[in-house]
Amino acid sequence: MLIILIKKIMGSFVMIRELIAFYKRLFPFIARSRKFGIISIICALIFVGIDIGMAFFLQKIIDLALNKFYMQVALFATVACLTIILGFAINSMSIINSGKFAAYTLEELRNRIFRHLADISLPYLEQAKKGELTSRLFEACNTLHQFLKEELPSYVHQYVRAILALVILSIINIKLLLAGLIAVPVAIFISNKLSKAIGTYARSEQEEHGKSNAILLESLSGSEIIKSFNIFDHIYQRYKTAILKSVYYAKKVLFIESSIIPAAVSLGLAPLLICSIYGGYLTLNHEITLGQLIAFIQLQNYINETLKALPDFTSNVRRVTGATQIIFDNLDIRAEEQGGDTTTPSSSKAIEFCNVSFGYQSEEPVLRDICLTVEAGKTVAVVGPSGSGKSTLIKLICGQYQPTEGTVAVYGRDLKNWNIESLRGLIALVAQDPHMFPGSIEQNISCTEYTDSRKLAQAVELADLDEFISVLPDSTGSSVGERGNRLSGGQQQKVAIARSIYKDAPILLMDEATSALDANSERKILKSLQEKLGEKSMLFVTHRLSAMEHADLILVMDNGRIVQMGTHQDLLRVEGLYQELNKIQSRSNRLAIKEVTD
Repeated sequence: MLIILIKKIMGSFVMIRELIAFYKRLFPFIARSRKFGIISIICALIFVGIDIGMAFFLQKIIDLALNKFYMQVALFATVACLTIILGFAINSMSIINSGKFAAYTLEELRNRIFRHLADISLPYLEQAKKGELTSRLFEACNTLHQFLKEELPSYVHQYVRAILALVILSIINIKLLLAGLIAVPVAIFISNKLSKAIGTYARSEQEEHGKSNAILLESLSGSEIIKSFNIFDHIYQRYKTAILKSVYYAKKVLFIESSIIPAAVSLGLAPLLICSIYGGYLTLNHEITLGQLIAFIQLQNYINETLKALPDFTSNVRRVTGATQIIFDNLDIRAEEQGGDTTTPSSSKAIEFCNVSFGYQSEEPVLRDICLTVEAGKTVAVVGPSGSGKSTLIKLICGQYQPTEGTVAVYGRDLKNWNIESLRGLIALVAQDPHMFPGSIEQNISCTEYTDSRKLAQAVELADLDEFISVLPDSTGSSVGERGNRLSGGQQQKVAIARSIYKDAPILLMDEATSALDANSERKILKSLQEKLGEKSMLFVTHRLSAMEHADLILVMDNGRIVQMGTHQDLLRVEGLYQELNKIQSRSNRLAIKEVTD
């Protein structure tokens, strides 16, 4: 019966299934911090020995004092005091090493999370709620850090001490032990019942926290739109709803925990009361000595402390496993394939689409049977109505998506056979959104710690930034502000163009990269790029037909297909979409000029 009871206690104490799964997932991240964890556990085990030893000293001192062996009492008391001092030192060492173990483990885990999020495919990131995702991961990491630093060493100490105390108590008096263990099955039952829902509620609370933080971030980044459209009340209502749900789940957790505390206290006092009454009876009948009874009560108290901590332990384990599940769910998201060839083949064709069709998820195809070639060193422009699939071409070339039919090749090699990082190393992209990193103009152009001043000067000149930078007090060292808010839309696009020039890649892709610039600035930049970077292969998407005068080839797209192809002058002479777009733009330009002159 005792063996069965011990097995039940162990099964409940350790919560084998959840903890084994937890440590299996965590194990790859503790290579660097393992030694600190081992030292912390060893110190905790030594401290357990000291605690058990104190009960032994207590028994000896009382029994020797009753028999008037005062010299031995003084000796044992001195050793006990020295042992206590040693215990303080061992406990401090355990705390320090557990702190290092937690810090280094979380450092490795956070680095892995950051790297993995960078490797996740673009389709997932485009659909993810980034503010909510980062908030949930941040809170989960904090929960795990607290568990590894404070709770784990404490639980190891408590539960190993309880098991050793159980063994010693069975040696002192098995009848008294069995009497004191009556409350254990009740403790196991209540702790499991009360803590079962904590993991679910805690995870829901973290999810709602993530949503509220995401809404807060959204309101700060979009404050100009929120104020101009007077939609604060709508945003605030969403935020308030998320906070209310978070509070609701937090109250659920607190309610369960508040039920655990009185149950834990009662479960801790019951065995102590039983042992005191029955132990007193055994002492009077001379079955055990008074010293053994005091030592028994001390050891029983260790078990009582563990019993009292059992509900709290199970709830904390479920809380931390729920938090780490959030982390591991994100680490389990499939990353982009990193295999493939890293060498650059020799080919006269920089980019080639062969019968390519593509659609986002299960939607209608965005591209239909696309065939095009960008010869090395040539400039190709793409034009067409909104939604015709122009930007999708750029995404496919960068390997952000895979075609559903046909093949896309760079320098004669199918994208599926390229190493994705090596492929992107050959491409300089200027996206529709000229993302600005926190820092200076120079840092946003070079995107590296060290800047080549010659390359920087060339990039600034070709992007038509030199006049603007010359009037800034810190030149290229001037800050761009939060998300580039100190720069106009056109200046941000020029910085993004300079960034692509600085990269000095053989392929330059520009997706509406000059939409915020006036026609003259756009024409000047594109002409400079063609003249100074003539050896590079360029493909740019734009709505302004006037910018395409110097392109070697123009592709006209409509409804996911290439409907016309040729030079600017050739296409103007042929009836078709390009001619229609040119007439519309010419009419718009004349109206704009008339409004200005009037």
